[in-house]
Amino acid sequence: MRIGVTRRLCRVAVVHVLDMTGQDTASRRGAVQNCPVEPIDQGPPPTTWRCFWRRLVAATIDSLVVTVPFVVFWSATGRLEVRYANDITFSPGWRGYLLLWFTAIVYWTVFEAARGRTPGKRLCRIRVVREDGTEPGWGRCTLRNVLRIVDQFMCLVVGPLFMLTTTRRQRLGDLAARTLVVRDLPSGQGESSATPSRTA
Repeated sequence: MRIGVTRRLCRVAVVHVLDMTGQDTASRRGAVQNCPVEPIDQGPPPTTWRCFWRRLVAATIDSLVVTVPFVVFWSATGRLEVRYANDITFSPGWRGYLLLWFTAIVYWTVFEAARGRTPGKRLCRIRVVREDGTEPGWGRCTLRNVLRIVDQFMCLVVGPLFMLTTTRRQRLGDLAARTLVVRDLPSGQGESSATPSRTA
């Protein structure tokens, strides 16, 4: 769509210039047809980043992958107290929580930067890309995952709220890093592919 509009604008500009210079009809036709137009990368199509519920399921899976080993360890070391009134009290101390957050950020960053998706995202068939559809890279993945601390503020309300109110379902970390989470479609679907290769 945008390529077609750009081509028409280019032709109008060429015709206007040739009118001013008095060129004949044949010269006009040749110049218009040879009007150079560079393809415009529009990024992934809208149908690929409409995956709000997949993101929630993937986040739940990844959170369990990261958290369960810590819970097992804390239980074994007596830092997890379970009371009879269905009251579970975590008491790993601030170092334990800091280690858990650090592990989670490293987990998400490494998987997304190296493979474009975590195990949870792979099961849900989604992945992280730049806004133009290329691979996100280490810097963007680090930034979007560090900001999970903010996105999960107020009992996990901030992140989902941003995803529901932004056009391309981006949480705060995505907006800052200029990334998208898109459906991981098969590469053979042409325009619908959400993961074009990086050209630069």
